[in-house]
Amino acid sequence: MINAESQIEIAALHRGENRFHLSPDEAARRAIAERLGEPGVESLSADFTLRPFSGGVDLDLRIDARVNRVCVASLEPLTETVREHYAVRFERDFVEPGPEADDSDAASREPLEGDTLDLAEILIQHLAISLDPYPRKEGAKSLAETYRDPVNPSPFSGLKGLVDGDA
Repeated sequence: MINAESQIEIAALHRGENRFHLSPDEAARRAIAERLGEPGVESLSADFTLRPFSGGVDLDLRIDARVNRVCVASLEPLTETVREHYAVRFERDFVEPGPEADDSDAASREPLEGDTLDLAEILIQHLAISLDPYPRKEGAKSLAETYRDPVNPSPFSGLKGLVDGDA
């Protein structure tokens, strides 16, 4: 989605650390915002460090982003700043641990499928999980409070009399 340079051939990685930087242009950020269902992505950059090993690749990712969001309470625009770090191990022989397994780092292990890693896709997925699922602007008042009927604050208030035996 960002460009062809985000497709990394695993066989071409040298031993030790392999560093990559992605900084999508405005058109790519617009496409990412649309994919994430957000109004916009003001800025986005990512630094990757890849370390190959015999059975896969260790990936270290640092994300720095500013994403335009909509407050869930007031529907006002807000900007969320994301600064996150992720460490992921991609393994060719990855086996999903069973439900009884106590593998505390299972969330940071992924299957390695194919001969390439798509750094743009990895960035977008990790940006998505970094975002607050319920963004709320500081000090925002809920529209429900603003437009709530003062006489019947709940849609079930009419049933209250039936439960209390008044009706």
